[in-house]
Amino acid sequence: MRPASVLLLATLLLSVGSLSLGQEQLSGPQPASGSERNEQAALGTTDFLITGWAFGGFESSQGKNSNFSSGVSPILLWKLGDRIFFESEVEISLESGETSVDLEYAHLAYFLNDYTTLGVGFFLTPFGSFRERLHPAWINKLPDMPLALDEESGIAPTSSLGLQARGAVQVGAVGINYALYVSNGPALKTEGEEAGRLDFGNFRDSNKGKAVGERLGLLLFPELEVGYSLLEGKVGAQKTEFRDLKAFLQAVDLNYVKTIAAVKGRLDVRVEWVWSRVDDATYGTIAFHDVRSGGYAQLAYRPSQAGANSILPPSGGHRVLGRPRMRMVRALALPALLLPIAAATVPSACSSGRAPVTPPASASRAQEKAAITAVKKAGKAGGQLWGETCGRCHNFRSPASYNAKEWDVAMRHMRLRAYLTAEEEKAIAEFIESASDGESQVAGPRTQRR
Repeated sequence: MRPASVLLLATLLLSVGSLSLGQEQLSGPQPASGSERNEQAALGTTDFLITGWAFGGFESSQGKNSNFSSGVSPILLWKLGDRIFFESEVEISLESGETSVDLEYAHLAYFLNDYTTLGVGFFLTPFGSFRERLHPAWINKLPDMPLALDEESGIAPTSSLGLQARGAVQVGAVGINYALYVSNGPALKTEGEEAGRLDFGNFRDSNKGKAVGERLGLLLFPELEVGYSLLEGKVGAQKTEFRDLKAFLQAVDLNYVKTIAAVKGRLDVRVEWVWSRVDDATYGTIAFHDVRSGGYAQLAYRPSQAGANSILPPSGGHRVLGRPRMRMVRALALPALLLPIAAATVPSACSSGRAPVTPPASASRAQEKAAITAVKKAGKAGGQLWGETCGRCHNFRSPASYNAKEWDVAMRHMRLRAYLTAEEEKAIAEFIESASDGESQVAGPRTQRR
């Protein structure tokens, strides 16, 4: 698809969103009391949220100089209407005395129906599960990025520029999530020591072909997800002898996260492996058969039910809230085998040597008790869904982290990232709202969900 076509589609989606907002304004708001009008005026009417994460750490690698590092990644979330949503993240980091600014994603989404979302722009590639869900330092439990998935030297895509369709559906007891996308795809490197490797930062396509990819995930039960991904497309530059070369990538991933009362904590097991094949070619005088593979395995444990401040799981058997408490990290990495293995006991889910300076907000005793009561009342429809989905990637956020209006925007972001259906998003949002009822939080007006 040509850039003009992408621009046209983006303009069309924005126009639809503007029309939707215009219709809501024409219908007119319901009369409000004086106190409600004052509260709405204080909060404003723009559904816009700035959140993010930050880290600071110390890194020491064999054969290299040790360095302190620091960075911040502001995330901008903008809910333009009931169906239009924009999300973006900028990564600003300081390493070795230099500041780098990188755009992680800038994605415009249109919620077509309860089970399908269309997107256009620069998005985290739904290839495997690590890059899209686990790579931020406050979530990643590994000491660093797995070599096979590293931005600079990895063999898997990180972010893509193009179009995508994604969503989720429940079929009996099995949950299915999917993503299909068309993008510029990777570009083939043909010179020097990197000849034969793929460049995934291809903001301007080097040929007339487009890459096509997909990921299919199966939740065999709430704690276990298995996924399969593939990506195929032309990678050679158009006006070169490599113009007909193609690449074919595959990946499998397994994610198992469960709170186990017997060990008084949460077990987190993840495995991901990638296979990459580029058509045979001759670079200079060297004929190259380009087949690569790599991945990682992770075993992590968080003592979420140990200590006086822990919260016992509700009737559904899922821990939903707790105080973050830092503990020592023990990690073992085997980069030569492309198989990093990490065993971490860090409640805030940061990587070794990287302590986030802005961890998720903790709750007070009164807030914790209110949340527990709300979970027991909400059951599977709310509290247990929160335990099953929101804890699948990261530690639980306290309902007190945001007010109701901010949660309304944040949940739309998590619907995309966690592959929630509209029904699941609504149930979790209602649970969060009920868990915050007894708290001294400013609650903004909540819009109706689709």
